Amino acid sequence: MPGYDAGFRVRLGIDCRVTVGNGVGRLTQCIVLGLQELAPDWDIILFGERGDLEPWCNGAAIIDVPRCKVSQRDLYVLPKYVEASYVDVFLAMQYYTSPFIQCKQIRLLHDIYPFLETASLASRDDWVSRYGVNDIKTLAKLTESYVSDFALRNDREQIRAMYSVLYSLAVDNAAAVLTVSNYSAQGLLTLFPKASGKIHVVHPFVDPRLLTKKFNRVKDDTTFRILNIGNWEPRKNHFELLKAVQSLWSDGFNVKLISVGRPTGSHRKYADYLARLMRQGSHQGWLEIHQAVSECKLAKLYISADLMVQPSLFEGFGLPVLEALAFGLPLLATHIPAFVEVAAEAATWCGFDRMSIAESIASLMKDNDRLISLSSASSRRAPYFSRESSIAHLVKILAH
Repeated sequence: MPGYDAGFRVRLGIDCRVTVGNGVGRLTQCIVLGLQELAPDWDIILFGERGDLEPWCNGAAIIDVPRCKVSQRDLYVLPKYVEASYVDVFLAMQYYTSPFIQCKQIRLLHDIYPFLETASLASRDDWVSRYGVNDIKTLAKLTESYVSDFALRNDREQIRAMYSVLYSLAVDNAAAVLTVSNYSAQGLLTLFPKASGKIHVVHPFVDPRLLTKKFNRVKDDTTFRILNIGNWEPRKNHFELLKAVQSLWSDGFNVKLISVGRPTGSHRKYADYLARLMRQGSHQGWLEIHQAVSECKLAKLYISADLMVQPSLFEGFGLPVLEALAFGLPLLATHIPAFVEVAAEAATWCGFDRMSIAESIASLMKDNDRLISLSSASSRRAPYFSRESSIAHLVKILAH
């Protein structure tokens, strides 16, 4: 495969069917725009819905492909779109992107969460509701061809087997596997030791468009504003954070939680329960809910916050943590490997339970010097994850 500076232009296809609504989608936009600016000798072809891509893709070529996730169309039709587009290299940004694409594949596997014993996986009913009964049957049939006892397994183990087959096929058919942290890379190596030579870490980076939104920080009251970002999944640990803030408010602390996130379609019972508690918090005045925000609004939320709190049980990286660092926002987070890798010394650590979270917030609210110190530490840490170095590393992998 000729390198990126070879004598002809390489056609790079990128799966852009999901570019909003979660961290991987936002990372996809960042990578596309970074490659356009920093590797202009590549011909980039985006596969996704034209209406979603045209507003931000700077005139890149678009193959209009419907948005879909786990489906027969994804597994067996997407490869035909790619083949018809004469793509030399295809960058698959999601674990469920068809592994049957025939050209050189570079795969992104964000984390290994589905394989943890403690993972709170969606139920089969959740998947059927989200993806449709026929498409789940298609995935089950594919899985059964690799897992002989699939039909004998319970729902949870069937879901895990489906993940396992998608991940395994992605790794087996990829020329290179990308992941977002050293922690995730170690997890993938444990699961797929034979792939040790093709797993590479490409760290996410902050979207420069977010940082160009300049606003003055205006506080019109004395409320201590806590920002949390994450879609409604059990591993994000929203419930303990909500209960922590509610208890502080009940004890007389002038505090408000700004929650940015939304249901994913999976974990419906969890999302319903969370929604009820959030409605209560909104009614009582200690919670402000944003299910979708623009870059402009997101920048304003970062700038107006006093503290970022991310109490996740598990993450592969933690893009909101890095964004908080880039905005110089004091950070309180759980001491999980991905957050430690991103934030290092630029954070105060708390436990997973509501009492630990509440006590840590209360302590910081009373210690302005500590908040100032954390803000300075955030600003010093953020440059370790640069757009230029990540894109340069990605280009080397793509061209190898």
